[in-house]
Amino acid sequence: MERMCMKKRTALARDRHKLTTELENQRKMNAQREDQKRLWFEEWCSFYRERRRKERRNTKAARKAGRAINTLFAVGFPFSYTEEQAKSLFVGDGMQGFEALSFNQKEGKAPIAFIRFSSADLATEAMRKLQGFKIAESSKLVDAASSGRSPVSTLRLAFAKYELASKR
Repeated sequence: MERMCMKKRTALARDRHKLTTELENQRKMNAQREDQKRLWFEEWCSFYRERRRKERRNTKAARKAGRAINTLFAVGFPFSYTEEQAKSLFVGDGMQGFEALSFNQKEGKAPIAFIRFSSADLATEAMRKLQGFKIAESSKLVDAASSGRSPVSTLRLAFAKYELASKR
């Protein structure tokens, strides 16, 4: 009888060990599945966030493109350039559609200008013609060389973010 009890105990111990091992393996597999689900969900969320960012960016650009900007932003004028000289640059040489010019120059800084045209097409044409236009410094070349600035400035044009307001 004692042998029988011993066999039963040994069998029970083996079964308990077998069940414990199976339970541990199932727990490990469940943990791995949960990790895979979590990783998949994180990847999906980051993909979705990036897609939403791109959609918002495209929507914003489409809205902006819906209302064409007729105003150009110009930089690269020489320090000694005046508003009249800038105006003559955008009125002459077959430029059409010029409406207004806002010329800003602060002390110690190169001037900038906002130029409004009658249509976006004419503004595009003006930008195409004058992009990279070289303007010579009207002051003495020795002055420009000694100050470290180049005697020739290159005009750079871009569409402004906002329309130049019309004067009332």
